[in-house]
Amino acid sequence: MIQKHFQQFGNDNVSEVIQTGNENISSVTQEGSRHWSMVDQLGNGNKATVNQFGNDHSSTIMQNGSGNTATVNQWFSFSILSGYLLA
Repeated sequence: MIQKHFQQFGNDNVSEVIQTGNENISSVTQEGSRHWSMVDQLGNGNKATVNQFGNDHSSTIMQNGSGNTATVNQWFSFSILSGYLLA
């Protein structure tokens, strides 16, 4: 089972989630304008959470392997974050 959950409030928000494997979970919440997020999960039992509040945030999470957990919280405006998890 693969789970994807999106909540978008505001304008010009973009989120992409790619999941390959089993039991992967992804949750993305975007409130404000001009947010961009990308989650790429390859493996089993990975969990990713992205919360973007304010304006103009960008984040990338790449999970390769099994049992990885990643959380991104971006507040206010203009922040960029990239993370790579291998297990």
